[in-house]
Amino acid sequence: MIDPESRFEEQLDHLESAQRRFQAYKNYLARLDKQVEKGLITPEERIDIIAAELFRKDSRKEEAQEKARTDSLTGLPNRRAFDADYAELVQGKKPFGLLIVDLDHFKKINDTHGHGAGDDVLIQTSMLLRLNIREESDERGNQDIVSRIGKVGRIGGEEFAILLPDVSSIEDLRNIAERIRTSISSEPLQVTDEYGKKIQQQVTISLGGGLYTSGENPAEFFHRVDKRALYEAKGEGREGEGRNRTVILMPRKLTRQQAA
Repeated sequence: MIDPESRFEEQLDHLESAQRRFQAYKNYLARLDKQVEKGLITPEERIDIIAAELFRKDSRKEEAQEKARTDSLTGLPNRRAFDADYAELVQGKKPFGLLIVDLDHFKKINDTHGHGAGDDVLIQTSMLLRLNIREESDERGNQDIVSRIGKVGRIGGEEFAILLPDVSSIEDLRNIAERIRTSISSEPLQVTDEYGKKIQQQVTISLGGGLYTSGENPAEFFHRVDKRALYEAKGEGREGEGRNRTVILMPRKLTRQQAA
């Protein structure tokens, strides 16, 4: 028999999680409004982006399967889903881009403001990552249609991965990575600390990336991006001036291109 007190605590946890999701979504909408005001996106794009957020699940029939592939906090694909998507791209034998994103000094945020604030940061960061893997416009400058250029998933505590199937050049990969990096750090996120107080939290990220080409060992490629490129980005960003960095590895080579 389930203890009534345990059931009540579980319901409170669900309610708190729902409240945090609601607040994060309000903050996300406010950020979209600012982007419209600055002319970064059109009002029509804003509507399309919101619609995409609201209707990401296809049907109730797929809900159980989707739940097993979804990160419960952010709503992003989890590591299992990412691994499946990664394997599918590898089998396609076409070049694609991989970016791995790590939140800088995330433990400090948790230790200073509580895990609830950390959850807020993760949720809002996931929304911003989704926002930034879309096309700005087509060749004719038509910004009426928002199209996805990749998939983002949460693969660890404060680590995210982005697959970019239509990216086939180092330059394009670096440009997308820099767009993401500067967008995340452009303004503070509003989060709620452990005392229920709303605070402004500056967030920066480090990114490692690489361009997968046919013939590479998929496991070695991922390890190289995750353990070398990201490690270098974090090392160069956290030491010295403490700025976040992007490090993109060249295909099948040990050399790299870095964007400051």
